[in-house]
Amino acid sequence: MNLKEVREKFIDLSGRIDLVVDTEDYADAGADYFLLAGLRELDRERLSTYQSGARKYVALEAGNWIAQFQKARAVQKVFCGDGEGLVQLQYKYYDELRAEYGNSFPAMDSGAPRYWTPVNLRHSPDWERVPADTIDAISAYVDTASGGYGEYDGVLITPPPDTAVTLEIHGLFFSDSLDSDTDENYWTRAYPDILVMAGMRELERSYRNITGANEWTAHIQQKLTGLDMDIVETQISSTDRMRG
Repeated sequence: MNLKEVREKFIDLSGRIDLVVDTEDYADAGADYFLLAGLRELDRERLSTYQSGARKYVALEAGNWIAQFQKARAVQKVFCGDGEGLVQLQYKYYDELRAEYGNSFPAMDSGAPRYWTPVNLRHSPDWERVPADTIDAISAYVDTASGGYGEYDGVLITPPPDTAVTLEIHGLFFSDSLDSDTDENYWTRAYPDILVMAGMRELERSYRNITGANEWTAHIQQKLTGLDMDIVETQISSTDRMRG
């Protein structure tokens, strides 16, 4: 199913026809707010019981030391590849790298990357009021590390690569966005019924109906538990020895 089809089912079950423009085209008039809120919570609930990590690939040019990406919940491992193989980078706390390199990240010598650390690339709320001459003075750093004005996550690697590389980032990520009627993601394709339930739960919460929300949570958890049991069964069938 795509977003529009999920929206139609949500409207049919909730009876809230006021959340679409009409019941012919089912154009959004508020329904997606509840569905997308439910989607975000499903990602967290699903990952709290089954660590369904994902991989994200980021190309990094020679000399660059910041990799930007979106929708990360938690970064777990970082590998660096130059076309001949992948090497796992060692995690270090940001403060450790700052103590080692000082304020000279952009000026450090290039080489084979060895370390990584997560960095916060979001501007403070007053960034847009910073004088233009001040921004120009630090433009080299801003262009590299700011990520614009969006909701960006990132990792810093040191030393910066002396050739173009690809980073393979392992972690927990939110599902793909649902922005247009034809958009699909993991939940709409595999378990649209659970996504509709999650939207119904958010709707109950908007009514401040704790009982109704808890009942939907119980239904959702029952579904998710069944999915996790299938995963466990797969893992058991492929285990041929005990670890000591």
